[in-house]
Amino acid sequence: LGGAVFFLVRQQKSLENNEKETPKQAVVIAVKPEVSVKQAGTDMFLPVSDSALVDQGAQIKTSATGKARLVYPDGTVTVLDADTVITLATLENNGRQSRIELVVGSMISKVGNILGTGEYYQVQTENIVASVRGTIFATEHRNKISRVYGIQNKVSVQARNPKKQDVIKGTETEISGGEKTTVVTDALPPENRRLIKEKLTAQDYQKPLLKSDTIKELDQEDFDEKEVQGFLEALQGYNLNDTELQEQLK
Repeated sequence: LGGAVFFLVRQQKSLENNEKETPKQAVVIAVKPEVSVKQAGTDMFLPVSDSALVDQGAQIKTSATGKARLVYPDGTVTVLDADTVITLATLENNGRQSRIELVVGSMISKVGNILGTGEYYQVQTENIVASVRGTIFATEHRNKISRVYGIQNKVSVQARNPKKQDVIKGTETEISGGEKTTVVTDALPPENRRLIKEKLTAQDYQKPLLKSDTIKELDQEDFDEKEVQGFLEALQGYNLNDTELQEQLK
Protein backbone atom coordinates (compact mmCIF):
# COMPACT_ATOMS: atom_id res chain seq x y z
CA LEU A 1 0.00 0.00 0.00
CA GLY A 2 3.17 2.12 0.37
CA GLY A 3 2.87 5.44 -1.43
CA ALA A 4 -0.90 5.70 -1.35
CA VAL A 5 -1.08 5.15 2.40
CA PHE A 6 1.81 7.57 2.98
CA PHE A 7 -0.16 10.16 1.02
CA LEU A 8 -3.28 9.55 3.10
CA VAL A 9 -1.42 9.84 6.41
CA ARG A 10 0.29 13.01 5.23
CA GLN A 11 -3.01 14.61 4.24
CA GLN A 12 -4.65 13.64 7.54
CA LYS A 13 -1.80 15.44 9.34
CA SER A 14 -2.32 18.36 7.00
CA LEU A 15 -5.93 18.59 8.12
CA GLU A 16 -4.93 18.41 11.78
CA ASN A 17 -2.41 21.20 11.28
CA ASN A 18 -4.89 23.34 9.31
CA GLU A 19 -2.61 23.54 6.32
CA LYS A 20 -4.03 25.15 3.17
CA GLU A 21 -3.18 22.28 0.86
CA THR A 22 -6.39 20.73 -0.50
CA PRO A 23 -5.60 17.95 -2.98
CA LYS A 24 -8.23 16.55 -5.33
CA GLN A 25 -7.12 12.99 -4.65
CA ALA A 26 -8.17 9.96 -2.64
CA VAL A 27 -6.81 6.44 -2.16
CA VAL A 28 -8.50 3.36 -3.62
CA ILE A 29 -7.57 0.02 -2.03
CA ALA A 30 -8.28 -3.31 -3.71
CA VAL A 31 -9.89 -5.36 -0.93
CA LYS A 32 -10.69 -8.25 -3.28
CA PRO A 33 -9.60 -8.64 -6.91
CA GLU A 34 -10.37 -7.38 -9.47
CA VAL A 35 -10.43 -3.56 -9.14
CA SER A 36 -9.52 -1.12 -11.89
CA VAL A 37 -9.29 2.66 -12.32
CA LYS A 38 -9.64 4.99 -15.30
CA GLN A 39 -8.12 8.35 -14.43
CA ALA A 40 -9.68 11.57 -15.75
CA GLY A 41 -8.52 12.37 -19.27
CA THR A 42 -7.52 8.77 -20.07
CA ASP A 43 -9.26 6.06 -22.09
CA MET A 44 -8.25 2.84 -20.33
CA PHE A 45 -9.08 1.12 -17.08
CA LEU A 46 -5.88 -0.04 -15.38
CA PRO A 47 -5.83 -2.74 -12.69
CA VAL A 48 -5.19 -1.89 -9.02
CA SER A 49 -3.18 -4.66 -7.37
CA ASP A 50 -2.91 -3.10 -3.90
CA SER A 51 -3.73 0.61 -3.79
CA ALA A 52 -3.59 3.69 -5.97
CA LEU A 53 -4.19 7.42 -5.88
CA VAL A 54 -7.28 8.57 -7.76
CA ASP A 55 -8.09 12.07 -8.96
CA GLN A 56 -11.27 14.04 -9.35
CA GLY A 57 -13.03 12.74 -12.45
CA ALA A 58 -11.66 9.20 -12.13
CA GLN A 59 -13.82 6.11 -12.59
CA ILE A 60 -13.45 3.05 -10.36
CA LYS A 61 -14.74 -0.37 -11.35
CA THR A 62 -14.99 -3.69 -9.50
CA SER A 63 -15.46 -7.09 -11.14
CA ALA A 64 -17.94 -9.81 -10.21
CA THR A 65 -15.50 -10.87 -7.47
CA GLY A 66 -14.00 -7.47 -6.68
CA LYS A 67 -14.37 -5.12 -3.74
CA ALA A 68 -12.72 -1.72 -3.24
CA ARG A 69 -12.27 0.69 -0.36
CA LEU A 70 -12.08 4.40 -1.20
CA VAL A 71 -10.56 6.61 1.51
CA TYR A 72 -10.49 10.41 1.57
CA PRO A 73 -7.92 12.43 3.54
CA ASP A 74 -10.66 13.61 5.94
CA GLY A 75 -11.43 10.00 6.95
CA THR A 76 -14.51 9.44 4.80
CA VAL A 77 -14.67 5.79 3.66
CA THR A 78 -16.65 4.27 0.79
CA VAL A 79 -16.76 0.52 0.15
CA LEU A 80 -17.64 -0.57 -3.39
CA ASP A 81 -19.28 -3.97 -3.68
CA ALA A 82 -18.83 -6.38 -6.62
CA ASP A 83 -19.97 -5.35 -10.13
CA THR A 84 -19.89 -1.65 -9.31
CA VAL A 85 -18.83 1.41 -11.33
CA ILE A 86 -18.55 4.91 -9.86
CA THR A 87 -17.27 8.29 -11.04
CA LEU A 88 -15.63 10.75 -8.64
CA ALA A 89 -17.52 13.68 -10.11
CA THR A 90 -16.44 16.14 -7.40
CA LEU A 91 -13.53 15.74 -5.01
CA GLU A 92 -12.54 19.02 -3.36
CA ASN A 93 -11.30 20.23 0.01
CA ASN A 94 -9.72 16.94 1.12
CA GLY A 95 -13.00 15.12 0.42
CA ARG A 96 -15.23 17.54 2.34
CA GLN A 97 -16.88 18.51 -0.94
CA SER A 98 -17.65 15.23 -2.65
CA ARG A 99 -20.10 13.95 -5.21
CA ILE A 100 -19.99 10.32 -6.36
CA GLU A 101 -21.93 9.17 -9.40
CA LEU A 102 -22.98 5.56 -8.90
CA VAL A 103 -23.26 4.36 -12.50
CA VAL A 104 -24.21 0.81 -11.54
CA GLY A 105 -23.76 -1.44 -8.52
CA SER A 106 -23.80 -0.92 -4.76
CA MET A 107 -21.74 0.89 -2.14
CA ILE A 108 -21.71 1.77 1.54
CA SER A 109 -20.42 5.12 2.81
CA LYS A 110 -19.24 6.48 6.14
CA VAL A 111 -18.70 10.24 6.19
CA GLY A 112 -15.65 10.95 8.32
CA ASN A 113 -16.78 14.15 10.02
CA ILE A 114 -19.81 16.33 10.51
CA LEU A 115 -19.48 18.66 7.55
CA GLY A 116 -19.45 22.43 7.91
CA THR A 117 -20.90 25.28 5.87
CA GLY A 118 -20.33 24.76 2.16
CA GLU A 119 -19.21 21.15 2.70
CA TYR A 120 -21.17 18.17 1.42
CA TYR A 121 -21.09 14.46 0.59
CA GLN A 122 -23.49 13.30 -2.12
CA VAL A 123 -24.15 10.06 -3.94
CA GLN A 124 -26.22 10.29 -7.07
CA THR A 125 -27.54 7.77 -9.57
CA GLU A 126 -29.54 8.45 -12.71
CA ASN A 127 -32.67 8.93 -10.58
CA ILE A 128 -31.70 9.92 -7.00
CA VAL A 129 -29.48 12.30 -5.06
CA ALA A 130 -28.58 11.31 -1.48
CA SER A 131 -26.95 13.93 0.75
CA VAL A 132 -25.49 13.64 4.25
CA ARG A 133 -23.53 15.72 6.75
CA GLY A 134 -22.13 12.84 8.79
CA THR A 135 -23.59 9.35 8.75
CA ILE A 136 -23.37 5.76 7.47
CA PHE A 137 -25.61 4.64 4.61
CA ALA A 138 -25.71 2.31 1.62
CA THR A 139 -26.77 2.95 -1.98
CA GLU A 140 -27.50 0.61 -4.86
CA HIS A 141 -28.51 1.15 -8.47
CA ARG A 142 -29.30 -1.56 -11.00
CA ASN A 143 -31.80 -1.89 -13.84
CA LYS A 144 -33.05 1.70 -13.40
CA ILE A 145 -33.91 1.07 -9.73
CA SER A 146 -32.14 2.97 -6.94
CA ARG A 147 -32.34 2.26 -3.23
CA VAL A 148 -30.83 4.07 -0.26
CA TYR A 149 -30.49 2.24 3.09
CA GLY A 150 -30.03 4.11 6.37
CA ILE A 151 -27.63 2.67 8.95
CA GLN A 152 -26.64 5.59 11.19
CA ASN A 153 -28.13 9.08 11.58
CA LYS A 154 -30.15 10.56 8.71
CA VAL A 155 -29.84 10.63 4.92
CA SER A 156 -31.68 13.17 2.77
CA VAL A 157 -32.86 11.63 -0.53
CA GLN A 158 -34.43 13.35 -3.54
CA ALA A 159 -35.67 11.94 -6.83
CA ARG A 160 -33.73 13.02 -9.93
CA ASN A 161 -34.93 13.33 -13.51
CA PRO A 162 -32.37 11.45 -15.63
CA LYS A 163 -33.28 13.37 -18.81
CA LYS A 164 -33.07 16.86 -17.31
CA GLN A 165 -30.41 15.74 -14.79
CA ASP A 166 -31.94 17.82 -12.00
CA VAL A 167 -33.77 16.97 -8.79
CA ILE A 168 -37.55 16.76 -8.76
CA LYS A 169 -38.79 19.47 -6.40
CA GLY A 170 -40.70 18.46 -3.30
CA THR A 171 -39.65 14.79 -3.34
CA GLU A 172 -37.09 15.05 -0.53
CA THR A 173 -37.41 12.66 2.37
CA GLU A 174 -35.14 11.72 5.28
CA ILE A 175 -34.42 8.13 6.19
CA SER A 176 -32.88 6.97 9.47
CA GLY A 177 -31.10 3.79 10.54
CA GLY A 178 -33.11 0.70 9.58
CA GLU A 179 -35.10 2.52 6.87
CA LYS A 180 -34.90 2.65 3.07
CA THR A 181 -36.38 4.47 0.08
CA THR A 182 -36.69 3.35 -3.54
CA VAL A 183 -36.88 5.25 -6.84
CA VAL A 184 -37.68 3.66 -10.21
CA THR A 185 -36.77 5.57 -13.38
CA ASP A 186 -39.87 4.37 -15.23
CA ALA A 187 -42.14 5.50 -12.38
CA LEU A 188 -40.64 8.76 -11.13
CA PRO A 189 -42.68 10.62 -8.50
CA PRO A 190 -44.34 13.91 -9.48
CA GLU A 191 -43.26 17.23 -7.97
CA ASN A 192 -44.21 17.85 -4.34
CA ARG A 193 -44.70 14.19 -3.51
CA ARG A 194 -42.19 12.98 -0.94
CA LEU A 195 -40.42 9.71 -1.51
CA ILE A 196 -41.84 6.86 0.54
CA LYS A 197 -39.65 5.49 3.31
CA GLU A 198 -40.00 1.94 4.59
CA LYS A 199 -38.50 -0.29 7.25
CA LEU A 200 -35.80 -2.70 6.12
CA THR A 201 -37.12 -6.20 5.53
CA ALA A 202 -35.64 -9.66 6.09
CA GLN A 203 -34.84 -9.74 2.37
CA ASP A 204 -32.91 -6.47 2.65
CA TYR A 205 -30.75 -7.85 5.43
CA GLN A 206 -29.78 -10.75 3.17
CA LYS A 207 -28.22 -8.46 0.56
CA PRO A 208 -24.41 -8.82 0.26
CA LEU A 209 -24.17 -5.04 0.57
CA LEU A 210 -25.54 -5.16 4.11
CA LYS A 211 -23.67 -8.26 5.29
CA SER A 212 -21.00 -7.82 7.93
CA ASP A 213 -18.06 -8.55 5.64
CA THR A 214 -18.88 -5.32 3.82
CA ILE A 215 -19.77 -3.25 6.88
CA LYS A 216 -16.58 -4.29 8.68
CA GLU A 217 -14.58 -2.41 6.02
CA LEU A 218 -15.64 0.75 7.84
CA ASP A 219 -13.64 1.95 10.84
CA GLN A 220 -14.10 -0.38 13.81
CA GLU A 221 -14.89 2.51 16.14
CA ASP A 222 -18.27 2.76 14.43
CA PHE A 223 -19.38 -0.50 16.01
CA ASP A 224 -19.53 1.26 19.38
CA GLU A 225 -22.17 3.68 18.16
CA LYS A 226 -25.58 2.76 19.61
CA GLU A 227 -27.44 3.11 16.32
CA VAL A 228 -24.90 1.04 14.37
CA GLN A 229 -24.94 -1.58 17.13
CA GLY A 230 -28.71 -1.82 16.78
CA PHE A 231 -28.42 -2.27 13.03
CA LEU A 232 -25.84 -5.03 13.44
CA GLU A 233 -27.97 -6.80 16.03
CA ALA A 234 -30.90 -6.76 13.61
CA LEU A 235 -28.57 -8.05 10.91
CA GLN A 236 -27.42 -10.85 13.21
CA GLY A 237 -31.03 -11.89 13.69
CA TYR A 238 -31.24 -12.69 10.00
CA ASN A 239 -27.74 -14.19 9.76
CA LEU A 240 -27.33 -16.49 12.74
CA ASN A 241 -24.43 -18.34 11.12
CA ASP A 242 -22.40 -15.20 10.49
CA THR A 243 -19.47 -15.84 12.85
CA GLU A 244 -17.65 -12.64 11.81
CA LEU A 245 -20.63 -10.57 12.87
CA GLN A 246 -20.90 -12.40 16.19
CA GLU A 247 -17.25 -11.60 16.91
CA GLN A 248 -17.85 -7.90 16.20
CA LEU A 249 -20.78 -7.82 18.62
CA LYS A 250 -18.85 -9.32 21.54
